[in-house]
Parts: sequence; C-alpha cells; structure tokens
Amino acid sequence: CFGLSRDAAQYADAFVAAAAQVRPGGRFVGADWHRSPSFIAAEGHDNRYVSEVLTTACARAAGLTPLSIRPVPIEGDPHYASVLVWAFEKPVGSP
Repeated sequence: CFGLSRDAAQYADAFVAAAAQVRPGGRFVGADWHRSPSFIAAEGHDNRYVSEVLTTACARAAGLTPLSIRPVPIEGDPHYASVLVWAFEKPVGSP
C-alpha cells in the first residue's frame, strides 16, 4: 500500500526500500488503492500520482522486473475508485 506515500518521490523510495528486502528470484506483490475525489477532499491525502506508468517505472528503477500490473475498478465504494494490483520479480543475479 505504497499509495499512502505523501507524493511520487516518497512512493519511489518505498519501492527501493522494499526491493532491498527481496531475494534474487523472489517476487513482490502489492496493491495501491486509488481514492475517490470525495475521500481526497475529506481526508486531504491525494494519491492520484499512482498509475501503471509510475508504478512500473518505480519498480524498474528499484531493480524489479514487472510480472503483472492492472487497475481493477471498484463500483459503489464512496472511498475508493479502483485498486492497482501489481507483481514484480527481482532478477536472479541481482544484488
């Protein structure tokens, strides 16, 4: 749930920190919830920076290879519009 990061830079830092804990050949799976506009207004945390492009770029920069990444819409939830589900792998031979 790196989507709780305050901004895209902190989001990228979270991938670097997590990737350091993944063994070569290991997999890393997660999900980031996209907040609805009303939830953003109510709580003040805007995570619209989270996207397939950004998540893939952050993972690659952290030395991870994309396995799957896809947004899943959420219907009728007042707080969340969708969830971005992703899986990455740390290549064998990586530090």
